Amino acid sequence: MKKIRVGLLCGNDISTKLEPTQNNPVNVEGNNDAWKLIDQKSDIEYARLHITKNYLKQGRRWDLDSFDVLFNAISDYDQNPGTLSVIEKIAKGTSTPILNAPQKIKMTTRDAVSNALGKAEDIYTPTTRRVPNATADRLLRAIDDMDADYPFIIRSAGTHTGNIMNLVSCADDVAKLTISKRDTCYVTEFVDFRDRNGYFRKFRVFCIGGNIIPRHALSGETWNIHAAVRGEVMRSNPSLIEFEKKFLETWTCIPNLHSSIQKIRRKLRCEYLGIDFSLKADNTMLIFEANPVMNFFPFSDDIAFSYSKSIIPNAIQAMTHLIGDALSMPRGTERAI
Repeated sequence: MKKIRVGLLCGNDISTKLEPTQNNPVNVEGNNDAWKLIDQKSDIEYARLHITKNYLKQGRRWDLDSFDVLFNAISDYDQNPGTLSVIEKIAKGTSTPILNAPQKIKMTTRDAVSNALGKAEDIYTPTTRRVPNATADRLLRAIDDMDADYPFIIRSAGTHTGNIMNLVSCADDVAKLTISKRDTCYVTEFVDFRDRNGYFRKFRVFCIGGNIIPRHALSGETWNIHAAVRGEVMRSNPSLIEFEKKFLETWTCIPNLHSSIQKIRRKLRCEYLGIDFSLKADNTMLIFEANPVMNFFPFSDDIAFSYSKSIIPNAIQAMTHLIGDALSMPRGTERAI
């Protein structure tokens, strides 16, 4: 049986030369790990196609038409605008369908998501402003233009793993920040999302084609939640583990959540998309970020959290369906979700 060939577009603005084989090391800053969900035991195989921002100046070219489907793993427009621009240009020269096309990635920056989703029924997206060449004065002007009150989160553009520059409570806090004039920053309205038990909860789901896969429900004692809370907070509190188990098993029972996620998926139009959020008391989604750059892996090796791996087969199946759906597209068209 002929294998379905998937070309995985990867690379970033830092790299300057092509890595010709998928076994060579490739700098994947700003790329996702969706390729790990491709089931190579099935009739699907993939090859990594390394792209650089200088690709069009180089002699080597990938034969994109030799693939059945292209999957763009370069997922952070703040980190890799040059490489994404190159992919947008070379994609016009192939009839192979492309998943997560570059023009869709542009719409998943923090400010673009805030503008696209807004504060609609069942979805609350904190106001966010992008501030290039971020001096304290420019940050303060951005804050003055926002219809929100202190505190605000200020973070460097292109960071996604809890690397927060600061939570500022007043103008003096902003003035004290050490910022390079070359930095681009995001200013985001802070919303206190502690639940009635005093915990901060961060949920993550992935939209893979038309399928929604719950990834985790982390609980912490501070607002800046990251994976380390499993060992720091959750492991010693069985109720928090049970909370996550229940979410993974019964998330579709949460009123309005499924329909809200589908709204976000349709708005942002990415075929592969991660969403981080919390839930307000009325089950309104409080959106932290929604983009394809989130990683699906790794999972905790701690036996206390072994249940979390139960979602992997469903995610692999969803990716198989997504690739199969792309095959049914007329060549030379963009997939509609």
